[in-house]
Amino acid sequence: MKTMLSGLMAALVVLLAGADEATHTAADSQPHATTSQPSDSLTATLENLPAAPRVQLISARVASVSDDGSTCTLAWSRHRSITIGQGVVVHAEGVPLASGRVTSLGGGDTRVRLDWVGVPPAPGFEAVILPADLARRRRELAAPGRSIWARVTRVDEVGSALEFAPGTDAGFRVADELLALRRGLPVARVATTQAAPAGGAGRYTRLIGNAQPAAGDPVRLFQSPRDSADRRLRSIVLEARGRGDQTVLFPMTPADGADVGDRWQVRADGRVVGVVELREFRGPFAEAFGLAAFQRRPIHVGDEVIRRDRDALRAGRQSLSVFRTEGDRVLIDAGEVDDIVREQRLMVCRDGRRVCELTVSAVKVDFCVALIIDPPQTTAPAEHAPRVGDEVYLAPPRRRPPIELGRIDWMANENRIAALQLAAARLPLVGEWIELGTRSDDDAVGVIVAVHRDRAAAFVLPFSGPAPRLGVAVRAWEWIAGPDE
Repeated sequence: MKTMLSGLMAALVVLLAGADEATHTAADSQPHATTSQPSDSLTATLENLPAAPRVQLISARVASVSDDGSTCTLAWSRHRSITIGQGVVVHAEGVPLASGRVTSLGGGDTRVRLDWVGVPPAPGFEAVILPADLARRRRELAAPGRSIWARVTRVDEVGSALEFAPGTDAGFRVADELLALRRGLPVARVATTQAAPAGGAGRYTRLIGNAQPAAGDPVRLFQSPRDSADRRLRSIVLEARGRGDQTVLFPMTPADGADVGDRWQVRADGRVVGVVELREFRGPFAEAFGLAAFQRRPIHVGDEVIRRDRDALRAGRQSLSVFRTEGDRVLIDAGEVDDIVREQRLMVCRDGRRVCELTVSAVKVDFCVALIIDPPQTTAPAEHAPRVGDEVYLAPPRRRPPIELGRIDWMANENRIAALQLAAARLPLVGEWIELGTRSDDDAVGVIVAVHRDRAAAFVLPFSGPAPRLGVAVRAWEWIAGPDE
């Protein structure tokens, strides 16, 4: 293994020297290298991407309030239909005042009767009626890596069965593959055998020694539907062996869609840590190997691994990563195995913005060397210098990274509604999906229902994760456009 690593580092030195020589010879005769795409194909910024789908809310107004303040009626447009059970949020100037559910319909098509929890509103206050199938929409549109959650309610300590709640109310279905977690690590994999509105049941396979699920443990979908459709599979490192070059194990089988030879990005706190190659399957686990030369730091238990798909890379729905820089030369964690070729154009992005463009000057099996070209004009040159960890795209990005919108400064009604103090970056959109928390898999999910100046009101889905705390960040969902979007 030391020989392999020494050979790799020697190859890096040779490639860097060769790239430097190529720069001085080719640049004199041809300032702009020929590319496999039109020269302006990578100039679009992430701001021009299609917007993520939003929740279609029905606008309404409070028409009357009962004497005891426990119920009220709403007036809304006659051409929109609603059903009993839909959620409602009343708000004023970006502050949520109350939430409830439709309990009866009356007064033609313009009035609805509600049960309220919280401060009674006054006639004339604005309200929004949430879609009846909000849980289903969240399942279908879930941001990458953001799946649906429930809690274990009972475990058969003799056999391998467990029950969880809620069930289809949160979007779970029969045959779903789930993970049961403890302290962020998967302790068991669960195959769902029953699913009803209030709860479900399944059979589990242990993943960590003698550890088994317990009542109160969270369970979540193993893969979100959008990740599965794009073969952008995800898992969590449960074992990391070695110093320098490392071997890691994570829950994954061929039935999940993974193959020997797949490259997987290792991430922590939203940043790329390294790349590993899947070498073999061992029961419910995949074993992968990673070279220290491509790692920003050693891989740890609990790091996330994400399968890199060639089609998604070519379409701009996934990115590569810068793992070393030297002057105007940039080393990128992809090579011949990822179909990278000489003179290919690449785009470097950081925090949702274009940094510069590159052209590939040399390619090896697992990495390539690229040169900076055509940096955007700016008064701060450092802004367009690639950095270790920057994202690199093969095509105009089809991915919107999560953007912080503000912070929670008030919550009520069992944490179903939240008031947000907005940041200056950009205003959220009504109906926009958000995540509330510390940028981890267990962040709660919500929907913006109203925006007024520097404040916004949000509805927090009750089955989306642990209750968020006051002061935590609120972000727009990461959004990756599908193949047909």
